[in-house]
Parts: sequence; C-alpha cells; structure tokens
Amino acid sequence: MKNWQFIEAKNIQESLAKAPADGKHQLEPLSLVSKEKGVSFNILEDHNFLEGQPEVHRHEADLWIGIDGEMKFVVGGEMVEPFAKEGNDNEIKAKTIANGTEVIVKEGDVLLIPAGVPHMHTSAHGRAYIIKLPERDIIPIEQVPGWK
Repeated sequence: MKNWQFIEAKNIQESLAKAPADGKHQLEPLSLVSKEKGVSFNILEDHNFLEGQPEVHRHEADLWIGIDGEMKFVVGGEMVEPFAKEGNDNEIKAKTIANGTEVIVKEGDVLLIPAGVPHMHTSAHGRAYIIKLPERDIIPIEQVPGWK
C-alpha cells in the first residue's frame, strides 16, 4: 500500500491561479489525508472570511505556512463560553477568545499552534498551507483555557 504522496508544483500553481471564492475552503489538489497517521495537509483559502470561530484542538497541532495575502489570527488567551459538539470533544469551539495575541500571517510566515491553544483566523484574502500534526496524548479537556 502506498503511504506517500507527490504533487507536482505545476498542479499547485494551477490551483492557486484560479479566482478566489468567498468564504473559507480547501483548494485542490492539496487535500491529502492519511487517516492511519491522523495527518492532513491542505491549502486553505480565505476570501471575504471575516467572522472566524474560535477553536482548540485537543488532539492535534496546526502548522500554518503563508502562501499569499494575509490571514489574521488570534492565538492564546482564554476561550469564552466554550462548548464541545456532541460526539466530538477533540475540537472545542467558543463564542470568542479573551486576551489572545493578534498575529498576521503573510507569504513565507510560519505559525505553529500547539494542541490545547485557543485560536481563530479571519481574512479579506489569504492562502496558507496547513499541516495537522497529531499529538501522542490528547490534552485533557480541563486544561483547555476557559473550560469550566
């Protein structure tokens, strides 16, 4: 069974050359998922995505690498009114983040958000590679900042 992936640069460039669509979405051909390892690698595009939702991943870290445009992140701080969706408490959502730090990710910038760290992003227009890095141990829900 093949457990590696290769995508030529020309395929990525073709995808990036397409006109942006409103909202937050993944661009093909980078929608690689290895369910056995829990790793995913994508290009995420935000266009007129002005209302992000705060979240904490208890089971994975996010590694963001800016491609073009700008993405505004709020990282750290404390979740306000956090909640878990029924049947999935690995990803905690919230109303907002209190006392987070604003970071602007531009072309070539790298942002690592470890598991258990509150974050959200918005953008008038920005694209970034996002790599999901599985954690060996799930962060206890009681350690999510703001969880009560």
